[in-house]
Amino acid sequence: MSLRLSADELGSVYGGPAEGGGGEERGGGVGSSASLVDMPAVDDLSVNELNPQSLAFEEISVGAATPVGAGTGRDVSGGTRVSELSSAPYLGNDSAIKSLHMTSPIRSVGASSASLGTAGAASIDAGEAAANANVWQLAYYKPLFDVDSHHILTRGIHALLPRPRAQFFEVIASNPDLYGPFWISTTLIFVIGVSGNLAKWLSFTPTDAQPHWTYDFTKLSGASTAVYMYASGAPVAVWAALRYMQANKRLVDVVCMYGYSLASFVPISLLCVLPSPLLRWILISLGCAASAAFLVSNVDMHLQDCFPYADSDSMRRGYALLGAMGVAHAIFGLVLKVCFF
Repeated sequence: MSLRLSADELGSVYGGPAEGGGGEERGGGVGSSASLVDMPAVDDLSVNELNPQSLAFEEISVGAATPVGAGTGRDVSGGTRVSELSSAPYLGNDSAIKSLHMTSPIRSVGASSASLGTAGAASIDAGEAAANANVWQLAYYKPLFDVDSHHILTRGIHALLPRPRAQFFEVIASNPDLYGPFWISTTLIFVIGVSGNLAKWLSFTPTDAQPHWTYDFTKLSGASTAVYMYASGAPVAVWAALRYMQANKRLVDVVCMYGYSLASFVPISLLCVLPSPLLRWILISLGCAASAAFLVSNVDMHLQDCFPYADSDSMRRGYALLGAMGVAHAIFGLVLKVCFF
């Protein structure tokens, strides 16, 4: 026969109120009284340990980098609270997770992707605008100035040091430019203007008619006329001749080739300051020969690609064109020597 004590009797035997144990069986009557005597007082235990369901799980946030304020129930990092996740209906798999609010790092990545996409779209739009522009709009000429210092240096070396098998047209095939030809021509004009006056000053001898040396500004204007006319007129003539011979070449390629061919005259014009007429003739002849070889070799290779048989009528006309190019370039060098040095 087992003896069961009521709550009041249990309290009177062991002392203190019977908290949390009213109306519940303690596992085994008098036989378990020893274990009950060794138990610590209920007041020594925390309520959360006795009742885990009372823990404040809503204070824990997903992806929070910093702790939240005590007792506020708010996630200061901007994350989603577990209470929101637990209150969300279960949709199967991880649909509830996917429905959470995105955190700020992901927003940053999205913003970066959006900015890259905007830059790419702007580049495409610029390319389409240049392709759709006509000759009267600046956007039409923008690709002709899209070069860097590496392109300019490489093409200048090809012009200064002609190759046996000319490859200049292959070098500029993907990106012919007018930036290098324009600045080479403009630099040559200023160098001729300055060097021509210095050469005249070094060889100046006072006379009764001209006792003092004066700067000659006509050299600058004359150099502008000679250089710009040759750098623009000669390429158009060669391009028209190639078109007539059905050996078509883009006009911008021929203009680019002629512009870079003038690079050899820049250092030679500087050396022509030396007061020696013979040395000036030699220097200008060497520069003219080097640039003429550059022009003729490149056009000759193009003609051989178009007309592989040297005895054909088209190739004979090509040789006549090459001779005319050499003569025109020699005349240009002669004008520089006689008029400016």
